[in-house]
Amino acid sequence: FISSDFASKPPSVLKIEPNVIAVDLESHYSLPVTFDSDFVLQERKAVTSTITKFALYYNKLNYMAKEGKFVVPKTVYHALRGLGHAKYNETYIPHVFKNYLMTPKWEYDSVSHKYRAFISLTLDYDSKALQSQPKALVPSFQTCLMARLYKVRMDVKIKKKMLSSYLPAVVV
Repeated sequence: FISSDFASKPPSVLKIEPNVIAVDLESHYSLPVTFDSDFVLQERKAVTSTITKFALYYNKLNYMAKEGKFVVPKTVYHALRGLGHAKYNETYIPHVFKNYLMTPKWEYDSVSHKYRAFISLTLDYDSKALQSQPKALVPSFQTCLMARLYKVRMDVKIKKKMLSSYLPAVVV
């Protein structure tokens, strides 16, 4: 945080709201990859753009193969078909974890003119709030046709500003 953002003084209280986002991928054809935390942390727009590119590659490859211009190895054909037909969806699942009010210990760095605070936080599962909503947390899994993965969006509210950061999560 740059000190000018705080009028020379950082806030004494931070509100932290962790929220779960379920990431679903599916295809009618085999998905030839395992999705990792780097994939899960991408923005939705980046993922859908990548899927669109695979669909274009698949269509071009299919056209070239049908025209007899190119011999396509089956493994490449099947990989592109699965990725090109993939569907991606994110579902916001609020109130899985409790919200926190934190009083950080700020340190001022005179070289960078920034305040810094390190916060350690254990996420407490709010089972009562989760039971009262229509969405369920199924365990994380990946198969050749679908995957259910999760990420936690950490919303940090400082005065009237909100900063968000994403963390990969595994539900067991």
